[in-house]
Amino acid sequence: MSKILHLEGYLLEPPGMYEAAVKAMDIAVKNDVLISIDMSDPALIERIFDRFKRVISRYAHIVFANEDEAKIFTGREEKDALSALSELCRFAVVKVGPRGSMIRFDGKVYDVPVYNAEVINTNGAGDIYAAGVLFGISRKYDPQLCGRLGSYAASRVVAQRGARISEKVTIDDL
Repeated sequence: MSKILHLEGYLLEPPGMYEAAVKAMDIAVKNDVLISIDMSDPALIERIFDRFKRVISRYAHIVFANEDEAKIFTGREEKDALSALSELCRFAVVKVGPRGSMIRFDGKVYDVPVYNAEVINTNGAGDIYAAGVLFGISRKYDPQLCGRLGSYAASRVVAQRGARISEKVTIDDL
């Protein structure tokens, strides 16, 4: 059985997709599956702000946002935005680009550094960051290690062409 349902915010806009996402979240709730939502795009948040607010407030256990998305959604900057997001979910993440990310879990803030890499292409960095964090959550790792897994995986994907890592990433690599 699944431990986490992860949804991209883009699924919350198109008719049909929104209804399917809500149905999936309702099933997840009935089965004690954690629900993770990536905010996806500042312009998307502006277009469907009320829907985002409703869905995150009702369903989300985990929310991923970059600094721009967090600001649009909360009206606040970085750590204040992280705090506001954490009022709506248990595990809030704000990614701040080359400065890393911040995670707030159960009232505690974790600053997650980046891993140095020569940046060739940023496509897929946010998605693989989320994958690393969600992998850690599914294994019940502490939030700092979850963030480090995501950060390391993102450093590997930006150092190459394409959005998939060619090598296996393990905790030993950290």
